[in-house]
Amino acid sequence: MVIDSFIIYPKKFWTYVYFFLENSLTRPWGKCIFLGVFLMVGELFNM
Repeated sequence: MVIDSFIIYPKKFWTYVYFFLENSLTRPWGKCIFLGVFLMVGELFNM
């Protein structure tokens, strides 16, 4: 599955992503980027 390949990444990568998302969501433009990425991932899974 696609999700299994994501879990293989090291924990440092995930902590970086987590902090990036946490910092982005506090800003209004961060929410737009997060929604855009979320919709893009949704489109990929639908394909």
